[in-house]
Amino acid sequence: MTGGLVIALGNPARGDDGFGPAVLDALRKTSPTAGDLHRAGDDALALLDLWADRPWVIAIDAADTGATPGTHRRLDVADGFLPAGPARVSSHGFGLAEAVELGRRLGRLPRRLIVHSAAGACFAAGAGLSPAVAAAVPSTAEAVRRDIAALETTAAAAAPDA
Repeated sequence: MTGGLVIALGNPARGDDGFGPAVLDALRKTSPTAGDLHRAGDDALALLDLWADRPWVIAIDAADTGATPGTHRRLDVADGFLPAGPARVSSHGFGLAEAVELGRRLGRLPRRLIVHSAAGACFAAGAGLSPAVAAAVPSTAEAVRRDIAALETTAAAAAPDA
């Protein structure tokens, strides 16, 4: 059995779409042993293979929800569905919400899947993170760290004695 996984989606060359990679970079700088960290870019369909056989996964992504830019949202996929459509800006038209629903229908979701997102303001090519989204990076990284600790504790408690 493979351990947990933190996946960052997004493209840093497309404005606030770089939120996931920015949070992943913050995790690497402050928690170099924070588990298996992976940058998925824009290929949400690859998630089905990335999270195969994982007891838990945390996905980090930007969203175009219409909320105030920088607004952080945490969703345990077991508790509900991700908003589809424009909630994930992807150059491929297939985003995190669609990957989750496809995984759900195919029985290919990890046992636990938690999504951390921030509402974006600008997804233009060549733009950097907007100030509001950049300001959400440290607090989101801290929220992800707390989730990693809780998920690892739960997984350790559930593991059979060796």
